[in-house]
Amino acid sequence: MEKIKILIVGGTFNKDGGKRSGLIQKMAINITNNVFLREDVESVWVINSGTVETLHTAIIEQVKNYDIVLWMPNVSNDELKIRNVKEINPKCILINSKRNDGDKYSFADLISRSLSAKANLTIEFKKAENGFNMLVFDPLGNEYYNGTDVIEMSRILIERAIVLANMT
Repeated sequence: MEKIKILIVGGTFNKDGGKRSGLIQKMAINITNNVFLREDVESVWVINSGTVETLHTAIIEQVKNYDIVLWMPNVSNDELKIRNVKEINPKCILINSKRNDGDKYSFADLISRSLSAKANLTIEFKKAENGFNMLVFDPLGNEYYNGTDVIEMSRILIERAIVLANMT
């Protein structure tokens, strides 16, 4: 069996080089620490911010080289967004996210977005008193995590993604 390669893309991407996300950084550290205890993971590459131009050229081109892709870049609505990750790498396990402060979107809306992106897993982020509430679910509506602990969420998320990546 080939070893799994993981790509994590998050943070803000804009014309000025973007801004790193503390939440993405915590997720990346926890995922990296957890997966390197496993023999079936080869590498984790984390990109936490950058320019929109780099996102649309160099970074999106790398998607085809990874088995698990966490695609969570924050891009302004004034910019062209990349929504075709699965077209570039149909075999990858795609994890996307949606910010849903104030329950702007229903759970059915979130599932519809996941299906249209062909995501295998989605993370819903909502502002909470001490950070974010995070809900990890698949396009069938199965929930794998619902809470505020980014360490536990990251562990459960990547464990589920690795299970999916190992399915034939």
